[in-house]
Amino acid sequence: MFDISYRKTVAAAAVVGFGMTFPALAQTVVPIDSTLFTTYQNYGNNNITWVTCGSTKNTGGCYGSGTLGPFGRVCAVMEGQPVTVGNTVTRSIYVLDGGSNTSIVSLNVFKKTDTITSNSDTVSITPSKKLTLPLTGGSNALCSMAANDGFIFIGTNASPNAVKVNKLTYSLTKLPGFSPPLPVTAITANDYGYVTVTQEAATQGSGFFVYGPNGMSQEDGGGAPFILNTTDAYLLP
Repeated sequence: MFDISYRKTVAAAAVVGFGMTFPALAQTVVPIDSTLFTTYQNYGNNNITWVTCGSTKNTGGCYGSGTLGPFGRVCAVMEGQPVTVGNTVTRSIYVLDGGSNTSIVSLNVFKKTDTITSNSDTVSITPSKKLTLPLTGGSNALCSMAANDGFIFIGTNASPNAVKVNKLTYSLTKLPGFSPPLPVTAITANDYGYVTVTQEAATQGSGFFVYGPNGMSQEDGGGAPFILNTTDAYLLP
């Protein structure tokens, strides 16, 4: 009787002899929080309410809720990239306060933590950092904010310069503007980490800067272009 184990050995040797190699099958790692989502809502213009819902392996529903604030006037909110260690997922929440009774603009950073098991998601959001930005705000100021992995870019249409915030060190960099000064009207980002700061005024023209994933300037010029990504449409006025 022919030995099956011998047959396997001969076949393997033949493959090696011909120098053939086979690529390993790629395995997609599914994030442990991929079946969960958090909705945010502007409540009274100076608070943000949040609710985390979805499903775990064995359960479904809503697992946590709360309120962030109070602020002067919330004008932009954004999540940071998730970091997973074991069964815990953490991410930053960035809340931009454009000011209401004052013109002070601040970036408020919170830490969101999801501890996930087969039956539950224990959720908490706690204050982490508050930065006063060298920008002009106020009740009528329109805010713009976008980010890549390393930096957050922020501006208002009451300021002629945007600022760049380092996500790791929270250091601030005032970005260049134009002469005559042009207010910041939009900040957009694509999926590869490029960010465009667009500045324009009806009677003075327009200009733009493009920043790369490393936060450094890549291009600038006249006009009011924007960058697109695969998740959020750019809304034209």
